[in-house]
Amino acid sequence: MNRRKFIKQATAATSMGTVMGLSGCTGSAAEEALEIRSHRMARGQYGNLYVVGQAVNTGDKPMSYASVEVVFLDSSGSQLESGMDNINNLAAGRSWNFEAIYPGMDGNRVYNYEIQPGASF
Repeated sequence: MNRRKFIKQATAATSMGTVMGLSGCTGSAAEEALEIRSHRMARGQYGNLYVVGQAVNTGDKPMSYASVEVVFLDSSGSQLESGMDNINNLAAGRSWNFEAIYPGMDGNRVYNYEIQPGASF
C-alpha cells in the first residue's frame, strides 16, 4: 500500500534542520478526508520535542476517530522514534489542533520528520 502519495518540502526550516512533510495517503475515504493543513516542530517549556499543527475533516461526515502519525528522523534519514495524536468525534468541516510528542530522551538527534494522517473512521 502506498501511504505516501504526496511529499512536499516545508517552506520553513527549523534550527534542527529541514522539515519534511507528507500530506495525503491512499487508503480509506475517511483517511483521505483528514487533511493536514499546517505543522511545525517545537520545543516545550522543559525541552521536550513535539510536532504541532492543524488537521481538518474535509469530508461530509463526522469521524468517530482520527489520528496523525509522525516519524522522527536523524540527519542520515534513519528513524529514531514515532509519535501520534488522536481525537474522537471530529465533525465534518471542523479543524483540530494536534500535538504529537517525541517519546525519546534524545531529542537533540532529531533532524527532521515525516507526517501523515493516521487511522480514521
